[in-house]
Amino acid sequence: MEMKTIKRKYERDFIQFFLNGKLYKIKNICPDTTLLEWLRETIALTGTKEGCAEGDCGSCTVVIAQTNTNGDIFWKAINSCIAFLPMLDGTSITTIENVTYEDGELHPCQSNMVANFGSQCGFCTPGIIMSTYAGWCQNIKWSAKNVERMLAGNLCRCTGYASIKRSCKNLSLYKRKEIDAKRKEKELEHINTLNLTDSLDMKTKKCRWYAPKSLRELTTHLNDFPMATIISGSTDVGLWVTKKRKHIPHFISLQKIDALKTISESKFHWEIGAGVTLAAFKEEVGKFNPDFDEVLSRFGSEQVRSQGTIGGNIANASPIGDLPPMLLALNASITLQSKGGVRSIQLKDFFIRYGIQNRYPNEVLVSIKIPKLNKYSIFRAYKVSKRFDQDISCVMAAFYIEIKNNIVTDIRLGFGGMAEIPKRATCVEKFLRKKSFTQANIVKASAKFLMDFSPISDLRGSKEYRETSAKNLLTKWWLEIENSQYYRLSCDFSENQITRVRK
Repeated sequence: MEMKTIKRKYERDFIQFFLNGKLYKIKNICPDTTLLEWLRETIALTGTKEGCAEGDCGSCTVVIAQTNTNGDIFWKAINSCIAFLPMLDGTSITTIENVTYEDGELHPCQSNMVANFGSQCGFCTPGIIMSTYAGWCQNIKWSAKNVERMLAGNLCRCTGYASIKRSCKNLSLYKRKEIDAKRKEKELEHINTLNLTDSLDMKTKKCRWYAPKSLRELTTHLNDFPMATIISGSTDVGLWVTKKRKHIPHFISLQKIDALKTISESKFHWEIGAGVTLAAFKEEVGKFNPDFDEVLSRFGSEQVRSQGTIGGNIANASPIGDLPPMLLALNASITLQSKGGVRSIQLKDFFIRYGIQNRYPNEVLVSIKIPKLNKYSIFRAYKVSKRFDQDISCVMAAFYIEIKNNIVTDIRLGFGGMAEIPKRATCVEKFLRKKSFTQANIVKASAKFLMDFSPISDLRGSKEYRETSAKNLLTKWWLEIENSQYYRLSCDFSENQITRVRK
């Protein structure tokens, strides 16, 4: 049972945000209430739909405006079904009810959908419009590739994607009106009006939500309540509540700590704050490596990437996570912090066994350090899944190698989906290290996978399929490096074309 704490002057017990231009101040609500639940059941904004309640179908999509650490406004689409209400504190929210212009004219995101017959049964249409509206606010280029990525998190149950994509591509023909600029100014004014610089501490008899503003506050509180549930983007913890019906009595949110949202670059490393979203990570770091960028583009959806964080994807230690295998191959290290101090370890030493990590109860993951590639190193990453977009990996593989005079001087092979934790293929690595990088050695090394892994069969793939995939990916990797001008197939399903793209 938790002890009563004295309320400090820099803490408050209510949340504030703007919704469709109106200020809401909310107190005495259970913190595990989702935004979707509140929208539909409390204020009767039922245009936002509930489909899967796990962040997959996109029917619940809304657009959030907030400011970054530099004070600049940005927009993102999120899944309101797994976003807890306190997470919206200090933001400006737009739902489908407020996309239309003030004079009643349909927004281009809406009128184009009508003109191109993009709405079928209509259930998923509000979420699709909101994803499109987020793209409009972000001023994206309306190319086929960008449209497909933008809509990857929105399922249409009536197979209307051709007409939906046409409507989105046509948005490139529209110029932004003066009213669009005024909307941006108004949203920025709203967010700055809130100016919430204090910590948040919301309590009910059943649940508590504590959102500190500094690492010092965080580690002090975590030291007092080590069994509390740490939450960042809620793309994982959100499902504990909506799908597993789990009661979480005490949340500690990392969302307000700016120190966890930084990305720094040195000559030899990237250092990523644990609170950096997958979208921000992709934007800043992914562009420097095409394989990294490709996997991150298939990491969930725009909605998931805009909510989920780097630290969360590592700390949950999922055996099928996409990011840890790449970080293992790159020999990343992590920093953990507690009230007592700071501790750094190699990422490979963080994953112990399923559900068990090398983290003390009063510690929190604060940053990840990723070494850069050198002139001798080559990095490749491969995701095998049933669907190309927004699907959990069956096998995730990432390969790092250094070759000098065709001799393997260093090698690290990270895998997901092959064991109960993200894990390196150390026996395969040991066999290939200091040997010639030849096909014959690759074939021999493939037999060593059974010494490293004993995968299971589940809905995503059988044990045999996973073993065969790992061996085939190793061969594919060798072929691609051996032929430096290799190609990959790129499919544009909207144009019914398959092309070869030079990597």
